[in-house]
Amino acid sequence: MKLLRNLFLLVVILFLFLSVMLFSSLREIFKDGYTDIPDSFSIENYTFQYESPIITAEYIVSESGLSSIAIYIMSENLTIKVKDGDKYKTVVNVKSPIEMTGCYRASDLISFFVKTVLLGQNIKKYPRPCISSKYVDVELKNVRIDVKYIDDFIESMSNFSEIPYKEKQEGYTPLPYSNTDFRIEIGEQTNCPLISPDGAYLVSDSLTLVNFSGEFFIGRMYNKKTGQSNPLLTSFNLHAKAEDDFKANYLSTFFDEIDSIQSEGEEVDFSICLSAKSWKEKDKLRWVTDEGDWGIKNAELIIKNSKMYLNKFPADLKPEPIRNFNVKLNIKENIGSINLTGTVTNPKVKLKYQDAPNLQVGGSIDFSNISEPKFNLIVNGSNIYFALLENTNLNGIADLLVTITGQNVLDLKGTVNVKKSNGFLTPLKDSEFELKHNLFEKENG
Repeated sequence: MKLLRNLFLLVVILFLFLSVMLFSSLREIFKDGYTDIPDSFSIENYTFQYESPIITAEYIVSESGLSSIAIYIMSENLTIKVKDGDKYKTVVNVKSPIEMTGCYRASDLISFFVKTVLLGQNIKKYPRPCISSKYVDVELKNVRIDVKYIDDFIESMSNFSEIPYKEKQEGYTPLPYSNTDFRIEIGEQTNCPLISPDGAYLVSDSLTLVNFSGEFFIGRMYNKKTGQSNPLLTSFNLHAKAEDDFKANYLSTFFDEIDSIQSEGEEVDFSICLSAKSWKEKDKLRWVTDEGDWGIKNAELIIKNSKMYLNKFPADLKPEPIRNFNVKLNIKENIGSINLTGTVTNPKVKLKYQDAPNLQVGGSIDFSNISEPKFNLIVNGSNIYFALLENTNLNGIADLLVTITGQNVLDLKGTVNVKKSNGFLTPLKDSEFELKHNLFEKENG
């Protein structure tokens, strides 16, 4: 999600830059279109390159007598590169015509030009779209985004424009959704679960990871104390699907407890159809997915024959690898059902004798609040090897049954049937336990 929001901020800055350039030759723009535009420009360590750019404009007077200027920007291709040492590497590449259409009150656009270009003032307020146009329309197709550089790129763009770009900012309030500034369409409109083939692709080197398309709306949060406007992704519809090069290990980055998920013979597939809108609740930005048509309409995640390595376990035990790792998650109308199986390995037994799964996790996950899903899971384990984290000589074999419920802080309740214990002064006995596990430990400190 962060990656998408970052891409949209980039488009906002690019459109404003090109819009300001039209003032250098208004007569030419209104008559035949303005083409005397440099085919590249640089900001900090980043270079924008595009082909056959043209800006046209139209002066409009409404029935009420209000005047406005409609702006049309077209270009054949767009490439954004970042300087990496002595070379430049591509961050974003749009290999198709780019079309941007916006309509502004003439007085607002001229005021914006005078303050930012002639007087060199920082951008604090974007000019508002005129009444005849709800937003600036941006159409993008065949977009390729390098996941390695996009976050650093947007961070630099935010510093350049001196607009703080944060998900949480005290004093900010969202403007009504009717005041959307930008609508960005990526690829052709499709019905779930179809994905537009001319949409966007997340890439890593020569690998194509994810194909996505959709419609995204950008508004602003306005801080009365500072007079600054902060770009905000107000709502979106997204269709995404994994490509052949996508690996399960990309999913491990979302979980602190997981070190990696990878195996040479693994099979991975996922798709999602998601729509959401943002709303500020008690100084916290929240994604609304539990009203009307908002939410996860359809999603599927399948992982077969992989291997999961854990960084930590919700107890003072040494995390053991899980071989034969298989996951199937289906989500419809925000409610997901999951079935996970695997083999918790015993380092004292040869791997060829540990093929049978001895761990199963099943149950439901409610994604009505997508940023804080609600879990209701049951964990079954048989002949599970365990060892204390501080002293692996203290170990054993046990069966376990655990229930996992809750949202931010999970309640874990279960029973442990100890079959064998080694190294303990007193042999371990069967026991019951209750503990809590914070899913967002890093964020909450």
